[in-house]
Amino acid sequence: MFLSRRWLSVWTMKLRLEYKDIKEEEDSDSDSDSDDDDDDDVDNEHEHKDDDDEAPVIDSLCIELGPSFPTDADVGNWVANAVDRCVLEMKLKLLWPADPTSLPKSLYSCKYLRTLNLTHKILVGVPSSAWTASLPSLITLGLYYVVYKDDDSLVRLLSSCPALEELFVKRNKKDDNVTKFSVELPSLLQFTLCGVAPSNFIGLQSVGYFQKKIRNKKESFASPATERILLDNKSQQKEKKKCYRSSSSKMSGTVKDIVSKAELDNLRQSGAPIVLHFWASWCDASKQMDQVFSHLATDFPRAHFFRVEAEEHPEISEAYSVAAVPYFVFFKDGKTVDTLEGADPSSLANKVGKVAGSSTSAEPAAPASLGLAAGPTILETVKENAKASVQDRAQPVSTADGLKNRLEKLTNSQPVMLFMKGTPDEPRCGFSRKVVDILKEEKVDFGSFDILSDNEVREGLKKFSNWPTFPQLYCNGELLGGADIAIAMHESGELKDAFKDLGINTIGSKESQDEAGKGGGVSSGNTGLSETLRARLEGLVNSKPVMLFMKGRPEEPKCGFSGKVVEILNQEKIEFGSFDILLDDEVRQGLKVYSNWSSYPQLYVKGELMGGSDIVLEMQKSGELKKVLSEKGITGKQSLEDRLKALINSSEVMLFMKGSPDEPKCGFSSKVVKALRGENVSFGSFDILTDEEIRQGIKNFSNWPTFPQLYYKGELIGGCDIIMELSESGDLKATLSE
Repeated sequence: MFLSRRWLSVWTMKLRLEYKDIKEEEDSDSDSDSDDDDDDDVDNEHEHKDDDDEAPVIDSLCIELGPSFPTDADVGNWVANAVDRCVLEMKLKLLWPADPTSLPKSLYSCKYLRTLNLTHKILVGVPSSAWTASLPSLITLGLYYVVYKDDDSLVRLLSSCPALEELFVKRNKKDDNVTKFSVELPSLLQFTLCGVAPSNFIGLQSVGYFQKKIRNKKESFASPATERILLDNKSQQKEKKKCYRSSSSKMSGTVKDIVSKAELDNLRQSGAPIVLHFWASWCDASKQMDQVFSHLATDFPRAHFFRVEAEEHPEISEAYSVAAVPYFVFFKDGKTVDTLEGADPSSLANKVGKVAGSSTSAEPAAPASLGLAAGPTILETVKENAKASVQDRAQPVSTADGLKNRLEKLTNSQPVMLFMKGTPDEPRCGFSRKVVDILKEEKVDFGSFDILSDNEVREGLKKFSNWPTFPQLYCNGELLGGADIAIAMHESGELKDAFKDLGINTIGSKESQDEAGKGGGVSSGNTGLSETLRARLEGLVNSKPVMLFMKGRPEEPKCGFSGKVVEILNQEKIEFGSFDILLDDEVRQGLKVYSNWSSYPQLYVKGELMGGSDIVLEMQKSGELKKVLSEKGITGKQSLEDRLKALINSSEVMLFMKGSPDEPKCGFSSKVVKALRGENVSFGSFDILTDEEIRQGIKNFSNWPTFPQLYYKGELIGGCDIIMELSESGDLKATLSE
């Protein structure tokens, strides 16, 4: 075969390769009775087809050489190239005058091959050395008039196919070198034999469905009890093959690298299922999962599989909130539908199956569910990961109090403490490296802790700080935030101010810093502020009795210090207003001058600055905050439950009624009042008609839907019916005096 110059550099990039030197009439006697799918053949002589413009792997290779074809063609080299490019389907038909052709050893260890048809002048010789044949993905095998090196070669070939389901055999018994055709494959669903009686076949009892064809007449051998099921299995297999062929022509089944966010956005717009793997070259877990990822790409040809090196493409990593690798994002119909963090092959297989529409099981994926293409290395990786998971779950966890104490000591071990991946000298992620660079640029002395070295600290700190990602930066034991907050504060110059206000010295500074919490107070001069801005700021700080100027909103703080003050005010049940200084730079910068306080948050009570997060925290711990607020006439809002408890216990006998004892507003309330007065029982009362919140709240609190309700020492006695029964039986007074 000769290729024109323009094809020499192009043919190796084609998805499907097909070369035929056989006309249909030449082949009519040799394969006409085959069940194999030969209807795809094309009648054009010397035809070369391709279905895709560019592909790094081969979907299928089909070579048919006729009786007049030159015998010097290097078929073995063609096959070896196809195997190197992860071929999925291969059909070889050699009718040429050459001796039976040996195929390269690599063919018998192709992990991705699903269909293999060998016809006529081919020598099947699987090596008998220490090298082991392995065709873990092979589902369909056709052996048509081939020659075997010996009986053992056939045994080695079949035993290397643990997933084989369909076997088609046509034998020329006179010269195929096999005396006993051994077929012992537990996975086999169908075995079709043409032209030779099955008397010299071994192992047919293990075959689900045996079919003999002689002169185009079929004879089936299957027990009545299993025949219907086995035929169904056969139909399902054909349907599965049909679906696979249809899909494999569209998807390459390979993993590609994403180089820009724009490229990813364009791919998402196609609406096709996409799986994205964020990885790092230094991460061993990424490397292990990358193997699994590659095999899944073969098993799920309908989906696109892409990789992103997280640290090399921060714009993509940040867009999908990637804080650790390996990390997977799943897209369907252009939308993000799921994510997965960490090395968990079973979960990855399940999630890929859902996105690609191939998995319906809700059970965790076993190693087999990773697909038939998962070779021994991958399966072993899955098993090891599964063992590790079990061991992790079995390890005793320290008590919550012990871990909390340890985390408190760690976060307070240095004035500035960074919990990161790796060390400052060798950061293990790009985000950690950024924060280290910022702290060095700010000339701040800081301690660090490698969370990769201690999983207990790593997981515990997420809950301790209510911050799910790393790095985490702490100042004086309080969380400042992660990489994004540190970067934003550094760029705005606010990080330097925050360190100064917290009394944190920079490396080489000569002047000592004031202690945290000192030096605040409203400046009388408001130097540098225009009258308009000063009036605006004065209006803002007095807009609510308690006013918090913070980063973000109370429901969504944008820094740890702001979040801490919000938490304190909520604990004290203080109603407060807030202002997000990130939305108005004029207020942000002006308030620093107005209050002579250079950092945020800032808490004001009736227009007077109380201080920042450190001062508010100290005041809460000492009880001074509650005292100061009380002196200024600000009390914590009582919750409905606390209010109900206070009302119920305000009197030993307490009646919740409609109206008052002197003027009841309903007959039932009137009856209970008369009964209590008839027994000379002193009682308090509450008119539920005057407070709808109490009226509805006490129904839920007491689980009693009607009124009146009578309580004794905080416990519900009952409603009108129960009170009247107790009164009539003479037990009412005794019940209310126990």
